[in-house]
Amino acid sequence: MAPSDVYTFVSQYVELDARGRASCPFHPPDRHPSFAVNREEGYWVCSHETNPRTGHYLGGDAIEFYRRLKGLSFKEAVRELAEHYGITDLPS
Repeated sequence: MAPSDVYTFVSQYVELDARGRASCPFHPPDRHPSFAVNREEGYWVCSHETNPRTGHYLGGDAIEFYRRLKGLSFKEAVRELAEHYGITDLPS
């Protein structure tokens, strides 16, 4: 997935401003934008939460965004997205 596609994908679920910032969909109500998509690098980040292993803010690619948003495992998210985009040749 091209980096700019992460912005396009996330914007289907979150109202992003021109800079890619928004209220966090994972931590409502979020009155101040604490969620952002980095268009150049192709990832999103939430400044409400840190990864306990790395100490960095929570973030990831489009699949990780969808997985967290829908409460799915990685495998479930990939299967749903593949179905949505008409990809049928996934391994079992």
